Formats: sequence, structure tokens, C-alpha cells
Amino acid sequence: MGKTSLLREFVKQCREVRWRARYVALDHRHWTEPRFASVIAAETRAEVEELSTVAHLIATLRGAAGRTAGILQRVQLTQTDINLAVGFAAEVQQRAADIRKGLQEAVDTALQKGYVGWLLILDDAHELADIEEEDNLPLSILLAAVIELQAMGVNIGLVLSGYPVLTANMWQTMGKSERGFRSIDVGPLSDEAAEEAFVTPLPPNVVRAEKPVIRAVVSAAEGYPWFIQVYGAELWRTAADQRRRSFSSRLLRDALPRIEAWIRADAYESRMAGLHQPEREVLLAAVMTYPLRQATVAEILKRDQQEVESSIGMLVDAGVIHDPLNRGEYQYTIPGFGRYLISEGARWAASTSDGAAPLPSPAR
Repeated sequence: MGKTSLLREFVKQCREVRWRARYVALDHRHWTEPRFASVIAAETRAEVEELSTVAHLIATLRGAAGRTAGILQRVQLTQTDINLAVGFAAEVQQRAADIRKGLQEAVDTALQKGYVGWLLILDDAHELADIEEEDNLPLSILLAAVIELQAMGVNIGLVLSGYPVLTANMWQTMGKSERGFRSIDVGPLSDEAAEEAFVTPLPPNVVRAEKPVIRAVVSAAEGYPWFIQVYGAELWRTAADQRRRSFSSRLLRDALPRIEAWIRADAYESRMAGLHQPEREVLLAAVMTYPLRQATVAEILKRDQQEVESSIGMLVDAGVIHDPLNRGEYQYTIPGFGRYLISEGARWAASTSDGAAPLPSPAR
């Protein structure tokens, strides 16, 4: 499963040990401090309303510390890991007051309803980044609020999930706060894990997947959980349409056009559409010399290396490429993206509209 599925599963596990968890998915609209503050305010209000309308749970908070340790152990964390004992500037603390108040109300309400504590889970948290020059500090004000509440002994936790750039964003916060978190890298699935993820959800005695299909799906997914979900969903749909009880090679051939269209639209086209032209041009230039290297792309595009470096940084922030070995050799974050760029490079290159010299079209 992908990170979002893992987070939702984590929410269920939290409730099993009497922790209330709130899952919130962020997007690019939430990167400014005022918008982010409004999102947190709305979510905490909704949480208070939800908890106030459910049936009152008769529970004691005796032994809360032991249960807290239990859930932290299940996710391989320690109390020290989540206590962010770092100092923040007074003005940041002040600006975090509204968020802190909302979080406090959510925790208090959860405790009144018999929960041990309250956990805020932010998915796609890489959208949050401090820009001190613009006085825009959404990540710092969130962390400042949580830190102060924890220092007061409030049972509140914070989980941030996102692209690898999230770690860099946290390093840049005012308190170097990433030191207080335990990082868990959710990398590609092994072939064995990918097969398990594909086969396990299939109901026994209802439908089965033939070995050639399993191998084909595992190979195509390259360990990327969302691809497995797409293949599984479309194979199931096609099997239902054809009243089949087996995922056969023929069924896969019938489902493949819809699978490819889904991946193309949601994974590839959406990524390119969300980029500015300089970043697109860097990607198209790098197709011929993959993995992407700054100096090579600058030479192909006849551009200053600093300009190319800026575009590469934007691509990393957008989660399109990453440098897993920290060698300045950038790779795509999703399987098949290079093949898509080779196939559609001419179309994207033709979209140039600023009068710049046309890019060399990738060879097919």
C-alpha cells in the first residue's frame, strides 16, 4: 500500500489503543501561512463537533502513560522522538496562538470522550515550507504550537508524511525541528511485497490471479504501490464486466488500455501540467542523458547552471524527481515516466510559447 493507505491504517490502529487521530490531506493551496492556519482551524472545529456528537464513551485515563508508550512502540517511536524540545522565537509563538488554541480544544474534547490523546496526521506535508524572507512560516507555527502543548504535558502527537523534500523543509524551520522526529522511508516494495499487495485483497474462492498476470503486474509496478492499486482495480472491473473469476493474460490485455489511460492521466499528464515551462524543458532535455545531471542539462539547453539548478529544485519540490544517493544524479519518482516523456516529448516541446529556441525532440 502507498503512504496514504498506510496513514489511514495507522488511524485505525490509533483508535484501537484509545488515541483519537485526525487525517488531513494537504495540497498546493495550503502553503501560505494564513491558508494553512484556516485549514487547521476548520479541521479542529470539525473534530470537536464530531467528538461532541458521538455517544459518550465511559473510560478512565488511568494508565494513559502506558497506553501512550504502547502506540509509540507499535510505530517504532519513542516519547523522546516526538518531544520537540527546541526553542522558537517569541513572534512565531505568538502567531501560533490560534493554531495552538484549536489543537488544545481538540485534545481536550478527545480526553473528555475517553481517549488517551489526540494525533494530527498531515498527508502531503511537503506542501508546507517556511520562506522567512516573505514572512511566511506555516511549518514553524505548526511545530511551535505542538511543541508548546507537549511541554505543558498535553497528550498530542504529530505525524507528517510527504515527498523526500519534507525532510529538507523541516531542516529549514526555525528550530531545526526534524531532529525531534523519527523518519521512516517508505520506499518501493520488493517483488515479494508487491505480489502480496496485489494478491492478498482478492477474496478467496471468488477470483484468483494467474501467475503470468501476477508477474506482469509486479514488473510493471516496479514497487510503486499506486500502480498495483490501479492494475487491481481495473482487472477487477474488467473481470466483473466479463463475468470472469480469474485474472488471466487475456483479461489483462482487455484491461490494459484503461489501465494505461488512468496512469497516463493521473500520474504523467498531471505532473507535466503542474510544472512551469523551465522545469518541463529540463525534464525533456534530460531524457536523452538520464539520470538527470545539472551540468549536462545546462550544456544541452545552453543555460546558466544556476538557472538549471533552480529548475531542478522546483522539480524536487514537486515530487517529480529525487536524488536517492545524493550524488547529483536525479531519478524519476514514478515508474514509466521516462518512457512517457520519450513518447510525448515532441508534443510538450511544441508547447513552447515564449519565443525560446525549440528543444531537441527526444529520439523514439
